[in-house]
Amino acid sequence: MTPAQKNDSRRLLQQPVKAILARLNRWSRWHYLALALAFYLVAYGIEWARYDWNPSIVFHFGHYYVEQNPNWTPAGAIRLLGNEQHGGNGYDGQIFYYFARSLIEPGQWPRGFSMAYRAPRIALPLLTAPFALLGNQALVTGFYLVQMGLFLASLVCLLDLLPAERRYLGLLYIASPFALRANLLMVTDSTALALVLIGLHFWSKARPGPARLGGAWLAFSLAILAKESALFLLFPLGLWALVRLDLVKSFILVASLLPMLVWQIYLREAQGMVPANILGVFIAPLQGITGLGLEALQIVTRSASPLALLLGLARLAARLLLVLILLGSLILILGTRGPDAAWHWRLAAFFAALSIVFADHFYFWGVFDNIGRMFTMLLAALILWQAEREQPISPLFGMLGLACLFLSSLLFLRMAFLTPVMPYDTWTNPVHEQSSGTRLRLDPLKPGLNPAL
Repeated sequence: MTPAQKNDSRRLLQQPVKAILARLNRWSRWHYLALALAFYLVAYGIEWARYDWNPSIVFHFGHYYVEQNPNWTPAGAIRLLGNEQHGGNGYDGQIFYYFARSLIEPGQWPRGFSMAYRAPRIALPLLTAPFALLGNQALVTGFYLVQMGLFLASLVCLLDLLPAERRYLGLLYIASPFALRANLLMVTDSTALALVLIGLHFWSKARPGPARLGGAWLAFSLAILAKESALFLLFPLGLWALVRLDLVKSFILVASLLPMLVWQIYLREAQGMVPANILGVFIAPLQGITGLGLEALQIVTRSASPLALLLGLARLAARLLLVLILLGSLILILGTRGPDAAWHWRLAAFFAALSIVFADHFYFWGVFDNIGRMFTMLLAALILWQAEREQPISPLFGMLGLACLFLSSLLFLRMAFLTPVMPYDTWTNPVHEQSSGTRLRLDPLKPGLNPAL
């Protein structure tokens, strides 16, 4: 094939893609909002259907913590039973629920949880706590409304920030597999990102007025209080403002740290410890990735048959894909040359990628849901970087985007067909409610499986 023929073939392949992207660029914000709602309604529906259509499943209330906080647990909630391997301890969504519930009772704290690790992330409980005034069931609804409300608002903000010719990047934000897992587990990774994007929308004007600067400060402050990883985006943004000698915006970014510092001081007095100290437990450079490699090696060396080998590697497929996404992101970040007007988002992506490299195996790389959520900020930083670059979007970024969309499809497949239903019953408080007994549902066909893997 001659060079001219190769160019013709390449153009033929590019034309349908360009046509699709051009059509996405012409979509209104309502098209994107409708797509986002449909995407999450299907995801929530799959999760609810597996547990008698009970929306409380996303909190993953574990029996160990329900028994210690019985009056704060909503009646009729799904209570996960069994040991830790079968999800009996639940997941972090329940912790944010209990913290939100405790905020309407001054001086009370949830029982059984590590205050040092979870208490600093108070933003989501703070935003949802008013719903608790209407009862425990209302608080469950409140979490859905706040999480999805912030997500949809941040989508609108992102669409307004994106250049007209790159508005299609909003599709990647909607279908992010990392934000999807965070929302389905009712944790704060997607909350922190949504608040950063909302704050960025207020902050983005060349000369924003006091109201917009105040909105940016509030959103950025809450983002840091939602999860510390918000700083991966905000710190480079502050450097960018400082380099441009925009002292007002620099001050707003610095001032957004104050609520977090005040809250840390309060927790130091209330709990007798420095909460942020515990985060050092999770830092182990490259240990997580090498641990995943050892998992794969053990499967290869110990599999008794080709089928066992295939099934074993299939269990690791999602995490191995994350390694490829991380590697591709680092190549894109470190290998891109030339002038870069959006260098701050490139730096933000580097910080986010570095945190994933430093994540340990036991707490993060050993469990897909844990390590996957760490990519939330990385994907957002890459989107913002590629959106603001003066050069054309990198083909490598296009490949990373396709890999993320493929991972989202794997997550839907996993939820619908592969993840076993964990042992559970329906919680009723024996002190306040009359009950003829609780229903116990076990999944004896899947013994010993950890559904978080």
